[in-house]
Amino acid sequence: MSSVYKSQEDQYKESTDYYHEKKDTENPVYIRKAAREFGFSYYRLRRRVHELPSRSTRQPANLKLTEAQYDSLFDDPDSLNRTGVPL
Repeated sequence: MSSVYKSQEDQYKESTDYYHEKKDTENPVYIRKAAREFGFSYYRLRRRVHELPSRSTRQPANLKLTEAQYDSLFDDPDSLNRTGVPL
């Protein structure tokens, strides 16, 4: 599964490079046309061109705490338990 994702990301990288090369020439290429040429979704390619994170790399929207706060929340009781403090 990860190899498929990696190959797709490589193809998106190639298509965004193509778009950035061609956008400032005499015959500019638009995102929609580049998406058609490479067989990608316009919206996904648009997010990649504008350097927005993919769903797999962005932070989930429903998290209330930061990563450091989560780590602290779970590490503190564990360290207290190891020292013998009753919880």
